[in-house]
Amino acid sequence: MSENDPVTPRPHDPHDREDAVTIPNAEVELDGLNEASAQIQVRTLAGFDAQLRAALEHVSR
Repeated sequence: MSENDPVTPRPHDPHDREDAVTIPNAEVELDGLNEASAQIQVRTLAGFDAQLRAALEHVSR
């Protein structure tokens, strides 16, 4: 995912976290996992990506 990839807010779902996002064209391999587990993995990766970007931005200043 590059810095220019669009990240759009997800439609509101009362079961979602407030900071959940949808990443267009994200590839998820289910490998026998159910859809809910796959969604959790994608959200975790998106959160990690955001934290990593913030850390790299802070270090590069």
